[in-house]
Amino acid sequence: MKKLISLLLVLCLASALLSTAALAEGFVDIEAGSYYEKAVYWAVANDITRGTTYSTFSPNEGCTRGQMVTFLWRCAGSPRPTVIQSPFTDVAADDYYFNAVYWALEHEITKGISEKEFAPNEPVTRGQTVTFLWRCAGSPKPADGGEMFTDVNPEFYYADAIRWALQIKITAGMGENTFQPDGVRS
Repeated sequence: MKKLISLLLVLCLASALLSTAALAEGFVDIEAGSYYEKAVYWAVANDITRGTTYSTFSPNEGCTRGQMVTFLWRCAGSPRPTVIQSPFTDVAADDYYFNAVYWALEHEITKGISEKEFAPNEPVTRGQTVTFLWRCAGSPKPADGGEMFTDVNPEFYYADAIRWALQIKITAGMGENTFQPDGVRS
């Protein structure tokens, strides 16, 4: 699971996750040897994502909250949620992410942005992404102390998630000791 979570974080932080078409032999926009090349092809081979067209993956595009929980749900085997009582007014039964959102809600991977909204079409922030991954991993308590980013308030909901991701080396931040938790792209 740790390896899977690491690969998903690399994918989402690379902002390369749109899923609409079948896989070609290769994507013309995935540079050989790029830090995300193997992760992209692993995710495609495992039906976590596809590409934006038959020959492109669009590694510089953003990732939405709906897409992110869908990727995690697919990694978990696309299980059907057991409770589908919709608190979210912005998630309809015919949305591709419907089961993923309610699975994530059921497993406490997400709480939505409010009691009534999930915001599936909003860009997922770096803070939200790492929090989804951390919760998917069971919200392990990070070790106390150690390095932390200067732009991460220890009181914010994503602080432990970011500390955990830093400690298990699935992120190194954005340089100059920052994480940019509100950022939406790599």
